Amino acid sequence: MKPWFKKRINTKGTNRYYELVKQWWAREMNRITSGLSREKLIAFLLVFTGFSSAISLSILYRGLVSGTSPVVSMERISVQVHLHERRIKRASKSFFISPREYKSITGARQYLDSLKGSAEGKKTYDSIILGRPGFLDSLFFIENYYKSNVKE
Repeated sequence: MKPWFKKRINTKGTNRYYELVKQWWAREMNRITSGLSREKLIAFLLVFTGFSSAISLSILYRGLVSGTSPVVSMERISVQVHLHERRIKRASKSFFISPREYKSITGARQYLDSLKGSAEGKKTYDSIILGRPGFLDSLFFIENYYKSNVKE
């Protein structure tokens, strides 16, 4: 059977310091209240619980009785776009690939795919991929862009 009230100290990071502060606070409160009689401790406990209950009930009452809640106004946040950002956006919208360029790109991709078939071709393919990282990704992106923007 596991002990339910076993004292556990977590030695990892901030939890360790939290446990140390908790133990320090318990020792201090024990030291402060050690001289009080049982009747005084019960009186303090009743005052504390009564005060806490009164605060909780007042919060609950205000929440139930208040008819309307204040309206929160929301305004649109506008961020100014700098001139150079506008130029970049316009330039990216006017990106155009001609059908001839698209055929040459697909031809290059087919050539690279055909290189994988032989041992000599595999060496050439690997040297191209190592020399130009991201080349295949660029070809794939351009092909998808062309397909999504041009209706064949």
